[in-house]
Amino acid sequence: MKPDQPQPHRGDDTESAGHAKLLYALAAALDPIEPQPTRRQALRQRLDARVADSAARHAGLRIHRATQGEWQQFKTGVAMKFLNRGPNGNSVLVLLTAGANLPVHRHRWAEEGIVLDGALYLNEHMLARGDYHLSLPGSRHERITAPQGGIVFLRGTSLGGRWAMLELLAGLLPHRGSPATTQHVDEGLWTEIAPGVQQHILRPDGACHSRLIRMAPRTRLPRCDHDRDEECMMIEGDVFFGDVLMRTGDYHFAPAGSRHGPIESETGALFFVHGAAEF
Repeated sequence: MKPDQPQPHRGDDTESAGHAKLLYALAAALDPIEPQPTRRQALRQRLDARVADSAARHAGLRIHRATQGEWQQFKTGVAMKFLNRGPNGNSVLVLLTAGANLPVHRHRWAEEGIVLDGALYLNEHMLARGDYHLSLPGSRHERITAPQGGIVFLRGTSLGGRWAMLELLAGLLPHRGSPATTQHVDEGLWTEIAPGVQQHILRPDGACHSRLIRMAPRTRLPRCDHDRDEECMMIEGDVFFGDVLMRTGDYHFAPAGSRHGPIESETGALFFVHGAAEF
């Protein structure tokens, strides 16, 4: 059974309608061409070699998809997914249902947070998607609340490790330490690092920086060789890191010594990166 021939939209001119009919007629007349066995084998060998080369080049990358893993509840209305264990705290996703809160706690390490969905309240500060907070070591959080629910990416947290209970107990001590700093995604200094690509440095930290990268549709950054560990958390959009497609909510860890091909986005994207000072 042949598909119905497409009809031109009202208002199309005669030339456009004739062009559409011609394309339909050509497509209907095309038959598949079976390649010769030697040609098919050569194509298969080239494809296998390309797949093997891609796998070798991306072997060091650790990918955690947004749909991967189960949420582990650790208090009423709050659950987490573990992403990575680092020397200065862990990287995790935290899910808060409507009305839930994170209790008062004190930070052992510098903790960075990026809101991925919903809205969170840190004292009087409301943080929405793409907004960032930094709590320095020794500082104490008051409760973090999510009246309508939300998801946040935390880097440098004790959650998922043996220090979590000690941070809660230390939160009972009255000393507050340095207050948390917050930055909204549309505030601060955005600088262009390639045509259509901007970065916003959130936290310079010696040889490593935390930054937001914003890519317009159909933009590109060159290949990246990692001389230091790098973490990336997708906030919005789609990006190819070499041959690896990263979508909203995906996370990847690239250890020192690994590399990936050019970073490209067809649709545009916003993502958080912690890695070498020179991106």
